[in-house]
Amino acid sequence: MPKNHQGKRNPETVARKMNRGRKKEGLNPDLFASISATFVLNASFKAASVEVEMNQIAGTTSTDESARTLIQAPDASRLTVKVPLFTKKLKPGLATVMRKFVDIVKPNVQVEMQNIFNQMQVAELKYPQQDGCTMDALHLGIWEKLKKKPKISREAWEIQNATVRELMARLCTVISNKVAPLMVSIMVFYYPEIWEQQQRILNHVRQELAIDFEEKPWLDFKGAFFAILIKEGSSEISHLGSNDPKGLTWVAPVGDWERGDLKTPEIGLQTTLGPGEAILTNMKDIVYASPAPTLPAEGTRIILTGYTCSFLVKQSG
Repeated sequence: MPKNHQGKRNPETVARKMNRGRKKEGLNPDLFASISATFVLNASFKAASVEVEMNQIAGTTSTDESARTLIQAPDASRLTVKVPLFTKKLKPGLATVMRKFVDIVKPNVQVEMQNIFNQMQVAELKYPQQDGCTMDALHLGIWEKLKKKPKISREAWEIQNATVRELMARLCTVISNKVAPLMVSIMVFYYPEIWEQQQRILNHVRQELAIDFEEKPWLDFKGAFFAILIKEGSSEISHLGSNDPKGLTWVAPVGDWERGDLKTPEIGLQTTLGPGEAILTNMKDIVYASPAPTLPAEGTRIILTGYTCSFLVKQSG
């Protein structure tokens, strides 16, 4: 009987084989992904249309601070934002620049994180002075800062009292164990090449920082990202993530607000980013802002931004 050379048919294997075939044709593998909604931009980077299931078109628009009209994307759906490009063979194609996912941070996990964050504030949480930040924020995790070896950030940790440190570790443990694994699964399925890069970085930092990880296991985010920015509120001024590499950044807000939008005036899109949802994009290339959301009387909104610094990418080969 002839031997079957098909190999193991798990999702990661299938994705890699399909992507290799598409790359030979010079096409973007994301063009073939199964999605709930696609926001397509025309060649001049102006909003062209929003294509969703049942051929529904989103008709709402708004205006950003530069008086540019933004198309409102569908609220309760996964979203993929694509821009036109020419392949290596000069064939027209599409490149994915942003994806939105729902139910990334489960409701019970949001409550747990919010309770811990509130306890941190009661225990006199302090925010370090950080370059490039226009509001109070905590930077935790690993980056290299022009050094040959990775380094754990200590600025936000060293200024805290013992109670806040314990709570900070608890908050990161929740993110590491209950949020990061789902993000990893998404990256494996949609971005297998980038996930291979993340695995190389993960092996690198686990080797270089073995003692540190043993002392602070809550800083191991499974490769979904290696540093996290935690802040309360919103970012109402359009800006770029200047420290993010040419890779992917996670933005996931949690809390008890009613509505909040993510605006990307550069590409003409405004999309609802609700509690527990997440955006996966390149924040170094996409100008974005997050206006103040509608909150209940005592509501809070905590924004998690998980990223991988460019020096880690370079040093890990």
